[in-house]
This record gives sequence, C-alpha cells and structure tokens, in this order.
Amino acid sequence: MQNHLLTIPTTCKLLQVGRSTIYALVARGHLRPVKVGAATRFASSDIDAFIEQLREQAAKAAEGRATQ
Repeated sequence: MQNHLLTIPTTCKLLQVGRSTIYALVARGHLRPVKVGAATRFASSDIDAFIEQLREQAAKAAEGRATQ
C-alpha cells in the first residue's frame, strides 16, 4: 500500500475494531496519529507495520504453544 493518510473510520475498518479501540491503541503508543488541522489521520505505512507486528506476535505465541 502506498503511504496515504487514513481517516479514523477507514483505520477502524482496516483493523476491524471500533473507534474506542483506536483511541486506546493511540494512548498505549501502538499507533501514532497525524494531525492535519483539527483532523486526525493515520499513515497507512504505520497501520501496515502495526498489522505486521500483530502477525509476528501471533506467530511467536503459536510457536510457544507448539513447543509445550
């Protein structure tokens, strides 16, 4: 995906979560918002990186379960 700025609703759809989860991810430092005037956006590259992190965490967790 090219690096575009995504709205909160679009980010919610991509991550399949609600708006409050997006705000919680921002508060925890997992997502970095980009302010454009009063609007909040997210860089598509940041969302791609976050999804990749989730994949890696899931793979490590599955690997840990497989060795037990």
